[in-house]
Amino acid sequence: MSVDINLLPQKSRSKLSQEQLLTYSKIGAVISSIVTVTFAVVIFLLNRDPSLAQIQAQEQTILSQLTILHNKTAKNLIILDRVKRIEKIVQTRKTLDKDITSIQKQLPENADVTTFSLDGQHLIMTISAQSLFPLGNFVESMTKDITTKTLIKKVTIEGIISDEKTGNFLLSINADLL
Repeated sequence: MSVDINLLPQKSRSKLSQEQLLTYSKIGAVISSIVTVTFAVVIFLLNRDPSLAQIQAQEQTILSQLTILHNKTAKNLIILDRVKRIEKIVQTRKTLDKDITSIQKQLPENADVTTFSLDGQHLIMTISAQSLFPLGNFVESMTKDITTKTLIKKVTIEGIISDEKTGNFLLSINADLL
């Protein structure tokens, strides 16, 4: 007979491979447990390192300073924007100082201004005097100003009033400016 024929069942061979597999998985489990515990200990020791705490404290102070600087920068940008807008307004607005000086030059010496309102486009004014002569001179100077087109575009005389108690005459005008 042949010696090479094995009539025993092959179960013993498969048990050996399952036993080896079980052993390898146990070894793998032990190694992964050791690696996990080692990483946990290392991380714990790194967190307890005082230099790391100092670095975290420095990070917090730098972040707080950045937020303070951000607020200051935002405020400075808002102020800068407002200054630019004010500059535009100042450049485009009409200078009322020159207008007032020009009107004051036209006013006769013996006449007084009772009411005065001036904006960029209109002049409303009431003048009082003891006689009609200074009021007439003022109206003439206003009409000259209209023809030379230096300040006034149109003048409307609202009224002339005589106050019998004080003996004064009042001239009310409404003028459109250039």
